[in-house]
Order: sequence, then structure tokens, then C-alpha cells
Amino acid sequence: MQKKTTSLLLGLIFCFCIEISQLIQLDWLVTLRKNALGHYILGQGFLFIDLICLAIGTIAAYFIDYYVLKINK
Repeated sequence: MQKKTTSLLLGLIFCFCIEISQLIQLDWLVTLRKNALGHYILGQGFLFIDLICLAIGTIAAYFIDYYVLKINK
């Protein structure tokens, strides 16, 4: 598997894990999310549209890297 494809898959998995982790409401995670840094990293609430946006953004970055930057090389 190419490095770019691996990066695409790892990026999608990472983003989806962060978004899905917002469904988990453990006390220590809720406390961590109340902190500004924890809020920015872990997010506040789950939205399905975020998964779609993350997928579109990650795939768009992949195609830009694969096709547009390939032309410049």
C-alpha cells in the first residue's frame, strides 16, 4: 500500500475515533472536555455531519496531494 493511501486511512480512522469518542460520557472525559484544550482536541458533542465533513476534507487533501502535487514534481 502506498504511503499516501496509508496516510488517508490513518487520518480517517483518527478523525472518526475522535468524533465517535464524543458519544462516550465518562465523568473524567466530561471534566476534560470542560477544559479549553480538552474541548478543542476532543470536541463537545457528536454530530453525524462532522463525520461527512471529515471524510470529504481528508479525501480532498488526498486527491490534491496525489494529483495536483504530482503534476508539479
